[in-house]
Amino acid sequence: MSGVNRGGCRFVVASTNDGKPAVRMELFHDRVPALSEATLIFDLLTGATPENAKKLAELMNEWILGISLFSSR
Repeated sequence: MSGVNRGGCRFVVASTNDGKPAVRMELFHDRVPALSEATLIFDLLTGATPENAKKLAELMNEWILGISLFSSR
């Protein structure tokens, strides 16, 4: 591994293109160049409600500090 990029993030409720609830990750700063123009959306299991997505996002925000992206370049 020759490079590690770290960044703070938060999680918010979102919707997929077909209207299903999802969780989207938002980066606080542009410290992870590989993700600067990307949008990370976590698709939820069938049957998940917007309330489920909200609870999940709240838990993720409580327990996840940030992300680390390891690069071999």
